[in-house]
Amino acid sequence: MSSDFPLPNPELIKRTLPRRRVPKTLVRLSRQEFRDPIFWSTKGKYRFDSPTARYGVLYSAAGLEGAILEVFGDRWLEHRAMSEELLRSYNLVKLAIAPGLWLVNTLGSNLLFAGIDARLFASTDYEKTQTWGRAFMEHPQNFDGILYHSRKNPRQLNCAFFETEPAQKAITISDSVPLIDTNELYPILERYEIKLL
Repeated sequence: MSSDFPLPNPELIKRTLPRRRVPKTLVRLSRQEFRDPIFWSTKGKYRFDSPTARYGVLYSAAGLEGAILEVFGDRWLEHRAMSEELLRSYNLVKLAIAPGLWLVNTLGSNLLFAGIDARLFASTDYEKTQTWGRAFMEHPQNFDGILYHSRKNPRQLNCAFFETEPAQKAITISDSVPLIDTNELYPILERYEIKLL
């Protein structure tokens, strides 16, 4: 049995992949210095975006815990502390999602239908995961993004939106507040035993 990272099979475009509607509300964290919190990444620094992809990618989470883990989780692997100053530099941005978007559903057993396993969301070999991002963008079902598990806590769900015309029209900012002022923040820090400096 090969342990090589599976790449998209050429037959993928012939398969009908599991899909799911988008939740009405999602969240993301955005640095306060950035003018627009809706950022379509194209540089290839993250899981599904790449310079050669058809679309940019907007990363979001189903809830605050998932968003916090995506932004700060890697540094918590070694240092169980973070500065209040860093928290003050972020806003919690709530996104309202209009009906009509479809995500390729990679939750649970749906991974197998696509021909991939947990490495889609757990691997840090972004060159490989970006290949999957491009494959889903080019799939004839015309997905608007990917629904996937968080790498740092698979119980948390994330959405990576593709910069399709429907997605650009459907996603708006419903609220933006300083992260430090969010009451939900502190129980999350306590749950992961993160000390505030």
